[in-house]
Amino acid sequence: MRIDISELLREAGASLTRILTMAAADLCQGAVEDAALSGTVQVALTVTNTGEGIEVEGRIGCAAALVCSRCLEAFPHWLDVRFYERYRPEGAVYQAQADEDEVFTYSGNSIDIGAAVREHLLLALPMKPLCQEACLGLCQECGADLKRGLCACAGRDPGAGEAVEGQEE
Repeated sequence: MRIDISELLREAGASLTRILTMAAADLCQGAVEDAALSGTVQVALTVTNTGEGIEVEGRIGCAAALVCSRCLEAFPHWLDVRFYERYRPEGAVYQAQADEDEVFTYSGNSIDIGAAVREHLLLALPMKPLCQEACLGLCQECGADLKRGLCACAGRDPGAGEAVEGQEE
């Protein structure tokens, strides 16, 4: 996802607004096995020349197919991520600010925001995705999906498949 910044480089304070789309499969090529990003990644952003570099601020939207960590059922999930990144000219010496963890670099008249978009999308994925907050998971005895009702195990409580607090799922 490249953005032409040649017009911005002419004047400090100049900015531009863009809406970009890219196939999700091209952006995150197999980066996460348990989450399939699907359709298109939509990025609405504002790019500003600060005089010291380029700042990119915007919002990313993308559909993902996740797998519930309790019942192992696939479910759709929409990712809506706000982001902010700084880009500095390659080889430039600058004073890092206290809130800067990472600064991307650019050379020439364009910046590639693909790595930043991919990073923000992957960090927005839930660590333990749930199809619904009240998902009961699978029966520990027979493997039945407890959100569909009682399992075949005699006398079992439908909540028996949930992990006990403090215990690993």
